[in-house]
Amino acid sequence: MAHAQISRINWHDLDAATVELLGSDAPAVAADVADGVSSCWQAGRCQLIVRIDALYDRRECVIVAAQGADLDEIMPAIYTAAQRAECARIRWHTARPALARLVAKQYNVLEIEYVFSVEVGQ
Repeated sequence: MAHAQISRINWHDLDAATVELLGSDAPAVAADVADGVSSCWQAGRCQLIVRIDALYDRRECVIVAAQGADLDEIMPAIYTAAQRAECARIRWHTARPALARLVAKQYNVLEIEYVFSVEVGQ
C-alpha cells in the first residue's frame, strides 16, 4: 500500500471499534462531526476522525481517533492531506506510545506534551 487513498466517510460508516475507542467522548465527537468541526475518513484498513485546529499562528491537523491497521503505511497520505489543508503540524494524543515509534520510522516525531486527568467528584 505505497500510496494509500483517503476517502471521507460518514459517522454511521465507522466501525463499532472506532466509536468504542472514543469512550464517553463519543457523543461529543459525533456532534463535532455533525457540525462539521471534525470529519471521518477511511484510509486502507484504518479509520480516522480528524479536525483542523486554527491556532493564532498556524493550523494543525488533529487526529482525534485512529482505529485499525497499517497507520505507518497510510501516514504519507495523511501527511499529504495535511499539507493540502495548509497545516503546519499533525498532532494526536494516544494511550499507546508505540504509535509514535511507528510513525517515527518515516517522520520526525516530537513529544510536545503530557496529558493527565483528574476525576472531579460531584
